[in-house]
Amino acid sequence: MFLRFPGIHGMHALHPFSVVNRPNAAGMMMFVIRADGDFTRMVGSELNPGTVTEVVGPYGRYRPFIDGHDRHAVVVGRTGGVPSRRCIRMRPVVAYAGGIGVTPLLPVIRYVNERGYDVTMLYSARTNADLLYHDELLRWAARTGNRIRMRVGRFTEDEFVDAMRPGALYLIGGPESMRRDVTRILIRHGVRSCDICYEPFVW
Repeated sequence: MFLRFPGIHGMHALHPFSVVNRPNAAGMMMFVIRADGDFTRMVGSELNPGTVTEVVGPYGRYRPFIDGHDRHAVVVGRTGGVPSRRCIRMRPVVAYAGGIGVTPLLPVIRYVNERGYDVTMLYSARTNADLLYHDELLRWAARTGNRIRMRVGRFTEDEFVDAMRPGALYLIGGPESMRRDVTRILIRHGVRSCDICYEPFVW
């Protein structure tokens, strides 16, 4: 979503941020904002409860991508040449996250898990402090039976390939250089470009 604060000098322009919680009845939206620019540093110093906020969006690509590839049917038996039972099986989802690029993926992996998708996630960052939601993600994996690997430093090509799943959909969240590298690896190993989704950190 895009946010701006029209009553605060220097905060009139729209800036994009990732929502990290699921929509809820209370209308609460939670954002993770890294203070690495003038606007983002002012978020922590200039805003107070009740500050008028303009919210535009959402413009996220992951949810429409997942919903557009939703499910496929697999025939598991035939009787007299007629299918006797059909199993609706969700496609696996593999998510690759780098640094703060994990933030838009957090509500997505919860969403797809609740809908029955099998999820595999690789998440890397420059430092331990940059592995956001580390403990929460470990608890999520333990509770749901999904797989997650987190580490400081980049994963190798072999590790990216090891996380691949037959027929999977692939989500990438991170810097543009990571998007290029991971996309090349996936395509080199037989993944179709239409099964890969990335949200650019630009506007």
